[in-house]
Amino acid sequence: REGFAPRLPSDDVRVSCAGRPGLSAAAIARSPIGVDVEAVDGGDVPFAVLHPEEARTLAALPDALRPAAFARLWAVKEAYLKALRLGLSREPGTFRVTLEADGARIEDPERG
Repeated sequence: REGFAPRLPSDDVRVSCAGRPGLSAAAIARSPIGVDVEAVDGGDVPFAVLHPEEARTLAALPDALRPAAFARLWAVKEAYLKALRLGLSREPGTFRVTLEADGARIEDPERG
C-alpha cells in the first residue's frame, strides 16, 4: 500500500526498502530489518526533529562536515524506525543516535 512498508504474506521474512533520486536500497532478513539511503545535499539541518543531544552534536560540527553527518544520522534513525515497523509515525527526536567510527549506538527509552 502506498505510504506503508512492504510486507510479505508471512512474518518469517522481513523486507525493508528506501530510495532517493538516483539511490535505492533493499534488504530481506529473517529478523527485523530497516534500511535507508540519504543524499548529502548541503541543505539546512532540521534541528527541531532531532533529539536534543543529536542537535547539539551536529551544531558543534564545522559547517562543511554537518551535511554528511546529518545524512548518516538520519539514515540510522529512519532505518531503526523501519525495523520497528513504525516509520515516521514515531517522532524521531524521542530516541538518540550516537555516530561512532564503526557504526552507531541507539539509545531508546521506549525499548530499553
